[in-house]
Amino acid sequence: MAIDADVLSQLKTIQNLKIGLSEQDVREDFIKPLLELLGYQSGTDNAIERNVPLKVPYLKQGTKKINISSTYPDYVLSAAQVRKWVLDAKNPQESVCDVGHILQVHSYATHKEINLPLYGLCNGNEIALYRTVDTTYEPVFYMRRSELVERWEELHELLSAAAFQERHNYQNSKHSTSKLREKLPKKEAKTERIIDKEPLSKIITPKKQASPVHARTHPYFTRRAWNVVQEYIGYYSQSGDVVCDPFGGSGVTVIEALVLGRKGIYFDLNPIASFMTRVLALAPIDLAALERAFTEISQKCKGEIDAAYSTNSFDKTPQYWYP
Repeated sequence: MAIDADVLSQLKTIQNLKIGLSEQDVREDFIKPLLELLGYQSGTDNAIERNVPLKVPYLKQGTKKINISSTYPDYVLSAAQVRKWVLDAKNPQESVCDVGHILQVHSYATHKEINLPLYGLCNGNEIALYRTVDTTYEPVFYMRRSELVERWEELHELLSAAAFQERHNYQNSKHSTSKLREKLPKKEAKTERIIDKEPLSKIITPKKQASPVHARTHPYFTRRAWNVVQEYIGYYSQSGDVVCDPFGGSGVTVIEALVLGRKGIYFDLNPIASFMTRVLALAPIDLAALERAFTEISQKCKGEIDAAYSTNSFDKTPQYWYP
């Protein structure tokens, strides 16, 4: 994407700013012009909502009520009249990767009245983006102000109002008729990144009692329901994609990836888990050798098996029959 000359000039100005030490300086000198370049403007369809008040200004953690009446999301950003993400400002001395700050803004984004999948923190020198569904404190996107010009295309494709609308249109196009999909511009057919997808919202009922044979072969203490794993793989990947599970356990993820036509990469330190997965899903099977081994074993055991079934006297039963 070629950067417009006027936009490039504004980006260079923002990048070379000497920002003050207060949170207000960050809002006015960095966040305000940056959001405008990303296509947001108060009072428009791509609105900037500042200090959004909450009708229910508290959170519940179990039975504990946490009052947040004095704090609101600094910014809630919308694209085409639909709220998309939350941004919170910090002063330049505060880290955008601080766990306390992350949890604070996470609470805004997940509040019932906001309920958005993405939230960000910005201190004027750094910007970090997080997903509410993630269980780690690692950002899905991180950028320093000194990288603004260099990484503008990446930032624009991720957070601009136009990009959110384009992704929305693309999602809708997948549910239209095939004839309509053929008329869409080629750029609409690009492969989505996982970060761009909305979280899977459907409720998936585990089917442990209706498991396929490969899911019932052996027990394992941390096994997850195969159909839940399969739904997520199907939603977040396409045929031919690579699915990696670095804590593979009994192999549910890699096996379901193979079932769906993906490629699987499996790791686990537990030798028992690795053995089960390798034998069940990954080891090549020589059917002729398997048949020969079965025939050899059955012939060796045939006499004793026939004798056990033909005897009418418990006196002839092996002594270890009832250990």
